[in-house]
Amino acid sequence: MEKTAKREMIGFEGKVLLDTLRRLHRKGATENLLKLILKTHPADLAWVFRS
Repeated sequence: MEKTAKREMIGFEGKVLLDTLRRLHRKGATENLLKLILKTHPADLAWVFRS
């Protein structure tokens, strides 16, 4: 089964989200981290936690 362009984009966006969350956590930027988590769709957060 071929991946569609949209499916690949979601994977790329998920990786960007994961990298951003890790970076903010490492820097101790709790307020920014909380803002990002509150604005992120729950399904996208689930993808991050499965990674």
